[in-house]
Amino acid sequence: MNTSMAATLPSAPADVFGALHLSAKTFGITKLANLLRVSAGVLTNKLAPGAHHHKTTLDDFVHVLHATGDLSPLDALCRMFDSARYQLPRLANVSDSALLDLVNKVHAEAGDVHSCMNDALADGIVTQDEFNEFNRETMEWIAAIVELRNRFGSLVVKPCDGNSLSHSTPALQS
Repeated sequence: MNTSMAATLPSAPADVFGALHLSAKTFGITKLANLLRVSAGVLTNKLAPGAHHHKTTLDDFVHVLHATGDLSPLDALCRMFDSARYQLPRLANVSDSALLDLVNKVHAEAGDVHSCMNDALADGIVTQDEFNEFNRETMEWIAAIVELRNRFGSLVVKPCDGNSLSHSTPALQS
């Protein structure tokens, strides 16, 4: 399950600002500047790696992600802190057979992780690229598990008025 453009770009930058710059460049600096109501020059300067005069703000970061729909800069931020982002599915009107698809997806992602690990260990040396691929596959597996958890949670029923039941997503309990 690719959660962002970073998973599909072979040379996606690992650093947050590089990913933000690539995202904006791919989307189109002028088009993005118009949406953000700033000049293309100012936006270019703000997004330039190593910019000294114009700095990217958190507000800029959020607006670029919203405008482009590309979450690879957020993925890069998560990687910086050894964390992961999970794209939660929209669960309205999802059939129960979709639950079986999610269970299968979790196991397929697990297979991808184990296959990747097996390939990396085949020669007895794990390279950085092999670890990066393993890490991507692991994050996709975790995301599939979280998606399954939320879908299964949407099946929880609770009494409405004593006579009927309704579906709700339960709160997490410790």
